[in-house]
Amino acid sequence: MTLLSAVFPLGIAYLPGEKVVLRVFEDRYLDLMNDIRQSDLTFNSVLIEQGSEVGGHDRRFAYGVQIKVENVYEAEFGLVVEAHAQERIRIVKW
Repeated sequence: MTLLSAVFPLGIAYLPGEKVVLRVFEDRYLDLMNDIRQSDLTFNSVLIEQGSEVGGHDRRFAYGVQIKVENVYEAEFGLVVEAHAQERIRIVKW
């Protein structure tokens, strides 16, 4: 089954069961977190294979994990997101 879902590319890979703590401060990811908070509190995370996600032109791995948000705190710089990595996912199309 193919589903559409938000993806947060990161410079770190998570495994199912791991605790995830993110400091979110870029406008596009703050918008993503606001959308997530208004839906099912899940998003996907994939490791950046090559390049930097800032400004695009990065290459991402096709496998990642689904992340379930548990708490979101406002901070001086944006948001702190506490979550847990759930199941492994595969990206079919960007």
